[in-house]
Amino acid sequence: MMRERDTVQINSIITTMSDSLNPSDLAEPVPADAGWAPLALAPGSLWLEQCGWCVPAGFPSPAADHTRQRIDLNTALIRNQAATYLFRVKGDSMMGAGIYEGDTLLVDRSIDPQHNHIVLALLNNEFTVKRFYRRGGVVKLLAENSIYPPRLVREEDDFVVWGVVTYNLHKLC
Repeated sequence: MMRERDTVQINSIITTMSDSLNPSDLAEPVPADAGWAPLALAPGSLWLEQCGWCVPAGFPSPAADHTRQRIDLNTALIRNQAATYLFRVKGDSMMGAGIYEGDTLLVDRSIDPQHNHIVLALLNNEFTVKRFYRRGGVVKLLAENSIYPPRLVREEDDFVVWGVVTYNLHKLC
């Protein structure tokens, strides 16, 4: 049984899902009239300046006033808008991967999950974020926190990888 602190909350830039989410409804693509939507470029998309150099974690650069181009974070972070969703993290099972409680994950349903990807999985009707292990017919979900043991996915489990985590938005202040 998954602990409450291993769950995630589902959000979208456009709307927020109701708390009465039935995870089994999400095993298939969500219809457009489902009451919530994938990320989409809004007419007033936020454009930010992108600097044309790498930022050292040492001394400040005198070139800080010069920028190369303007970027839209939707374009920069999202590969497939129709299949990308935001999820709010609750729990500490992925701290070793730099994913902390309160972070927002971008999850892309169109990416085929590969061994070692961080995924959002639906296991026995509960969402969880874990590292995906698939080798030699063995499938496991691995936490990035040593207090959580690996979870072997058995044939009798109701299991689906819902999507692949592509970015973690971590608030610093």
